[in-house]
Amino acid sequence: MNQRSGDVHDCTDRLGGTVCQFTRTEEQYGTDSTQTVLVRDGVVVTVRQSNYPTDDLLGSIVTRICG
Repeated sequence: MNQRSGDVHDCTDRLGGTVCQFTRTEEQYGTDSTQTVLVRDGVVVTVRQSNYPTDDLLGSIVTRICG
């Protein structure tokens, strides 16, 4: 995603690694689109979502991969 004015991004330490989240409003559809990236122990997990919440999907993926 190319960054535009009004885009929001944030990085925090959680889930045992660094999680960065990037959100923008898709002008064509008027919906929010979010990309979340976790980097942990050399593993990168990316979740993309649009117009629908994914409650703790990243946490569930981390639990499945890392135990």
